[in-house]
Amino acid sequence: MVRFLLSLFLLLPAWAGESGKSVIFSHGAYGPVPTFDQGYLLFTQQMGGPGFEVFGPDGLLRFFTSVENPHGARVTSVAADSDGSVAAGFAFLGQQGISGGIAYFDFSGKQTQFVDTGKYMPAHVCFDRNHSLWTFGWQRDPSTDYDETRDYMMFRKYSGGKEMGRYGPRSIMPARGLNPGAPSLGLWRLRVADDRIGAIADSGATSENPVWIELGLDGHVIGTWPMGRDLRGGLAFTSSGRLCRQTPAGKAKLSGIECLDRNSGSWKHAGDAPVQGLLLGADGDELVFSRGDGVITLHWAKIP
Repeated sequence: MVRFLLSLFLLLPAWAGESGKSVIFSHGAYGPVPTFDQGYLLFTQQMGGPGFEVFGPDGLLRFFTSVENPHGARVTSVAADSDGSVAAGFAFLGQQGISGGIAYFDFSGKQTQFVDTGKYMPAHVCFDRNHSLWTFGWQRDPSTDYDETRDYMMFRKYSGGKEMGRYGPRSIMPARGLNPGAPSLGLWRLRVADDRIGAIADSGATSENPVWIELGLDGHVIGTWPMGRDLRGGLAFTSSGRLCRQTPAGKAKLSGIECLDRNSGSWKHAGDAPVQGLLLGADGDELVFSRGDGVITLHWAKIP
C-alpha cells in the first residue's frame, strides 16, 4: 500500500505575502481532504475506522497505523505534537454502549496509551505548546445515546493521558439543535494559539451557522462569535491568535483573506490571497495553502 512519494522543497518566485516555502506530498491512501497540524498532514478514513496516515513536514510518509486498543475504534480526529508523537480521538462500542476514547502514539506509530473517556466523545483533538492535549466534543446521554440534556463541559485537557480539567459549558450554545462538538473528518475544528484555544462549533439545527468559541489556556471562556457561512475557502488560526478565512474568488478577481475583528464581531478584509488554493491552516503566523493534482502541494505565505 505504500507508494513512492515525491518530496522536495521548492523556492517559488517571490511576491507579496509569500514566504518562498513549498512542500509536495502524495495524496495518501485516505482522504480526500487531510488535516494540517504543526507541519504534518494527517489522513483519516472517510467512513470512520481505526486507521490513519501521518506525513511529516518533509512530505514523506512517517507511518500508517491503527487504534488497536480498544477493538473497533472509529477515529474522528488526529493531532500531531511538536515532537512527532500523535493522538487520536475516537468512538468505540464498549461495555456501557457507545463510548469515547483517546489513543496516544509515539513517533514510529506505536500505540502507547489508551484513555477511556466514557460517554464524553472527544471528536476533535490538538496539542498545546506544553504538550498537553485538548479535546472538543460532546456528551452522550447514557439512556438515549443522544446529546446530554443536562449541562456538561465541551472541552477537556489531558497531560500524560491524565485528565487535568473540563471547560466550556454546553449551555453557552443553543439548547436545541446539533451537537456543538460533533465530528467532521478532514480540515480542523480545534486549534491552540500561544495564549488561547479556539473551536468551530455547530449552532442551531444545521451546520450552516457555525460559531467560534475561544477559551484561555486556563479554561475560562473568552467569548463566542458567529462565523458566517462563507468558510468554503478554508480557515487558519495563527500562533498569535488571528483567525482568518479565505473568501471565494469572484468574477475577474482573486480570492481574498479576511480576519476576525473580535471587537466588532465582523470579518475585516486583509488583502488578496497570496497563494491560490484551499487554506488548510496556519503554521506559526504563516498561512498554509493546499493545491492538489495527483499530489498535494502545500504553500506557506504571510498574511497580506
